[in-house]
Amino acid sequence: MLKNFSKTFLIGSLLVLNTGCNDLRFYIVYPTIETAKDDGAFNRGWLPKWLPSDAQNIHEHHNLDTNSRAFSFSIARSSKFEWPKQCKFIETIPAPILKTHLFPKNVHKLPDIKKCDDLFIVRDINGIIHAWT
Repeated sequence: MLKNFSKTFLIGSLLVLNTGCNDLRFYIVYPTIETAKDDGAFNRGWLPKWLPSDAQNIHEHHNLDTNSRAFSFSIARSSKFEWPKQCKFIETIPAPILKTHLFPKNVHKLPDIKKCDDLFIVRDINGIIHAWT
């Protein structure tokens, strides 16, 4: 009984400490799309349903307070990636609020950035795809 109380108290204390900072940021790395599915990243809306089935090394960063998010991923054959149909080229691109560890410097200045619903998406010279809100 005391052991369960201690765990509950510790978890509650961490949530209070984290909430007190007013910055609920989370950074998760998924080796495969299956691990992201198993963790519920798609159901919670942190990753879009259109991610390719062979997405790997998925870095996902989100902030619960601001509802901002960023993610990066690679696929086995990046030349085979098909942009979602709703994606359009745009000229005005804001700098990301959040970034993943894979984001190149000045990602928002790379060529061929597209707007896909609420996301800005670009593929870098290494074939890694980056997205942010």
